[in-house]
Amino acid sequence: MNILFLDDSDRRCKTFKSNFPSADIVNTAEEAIKAMQHTHYDLICLDHDLGGEQMADTKGKNTGSEVVRHMIKNPHPAKAIVIHTHNPPAGNQMVMALMKHYDGVYRYTFGPVMLMMTGQILDEMG
Repeated sequence: MNILFLDDSDRRCKTFKSNFPSADIVNTAEEAIKAMQHTHYDLICLDHDLGGEQMADTKGKNTGSEVVRHMIKNPHPAKAIVIHTHNPPAGNQMVMALMKHYDGVYRYTFGPVMLMMTGQILDEMG
């Protein structure tokens, strides 16, 4: 399974990688978009607030929302997308936008439940 994980927190990136060693880890929206242009990911996990920002504007360029806008304009064959931001309004907006174009969109704040549910999603995808 090809997995893409977008987050700017070293701690969260290390935790995710320890649970899903094959995952590609990126820290910026630009890196995520470039990765999606070169690899077909089965699972994409997106944070919203990047570059140390908190409660970032959803119109910002270096945000998970920018990746979502790219995914809507340039459909990706992802089987599942997990939004794991700690920014509830932005996370909900990302989910609503993606659900119009993708099946398998999930919203879990990063933590033990998100990691467990991501593992379950991967198991169900086979």
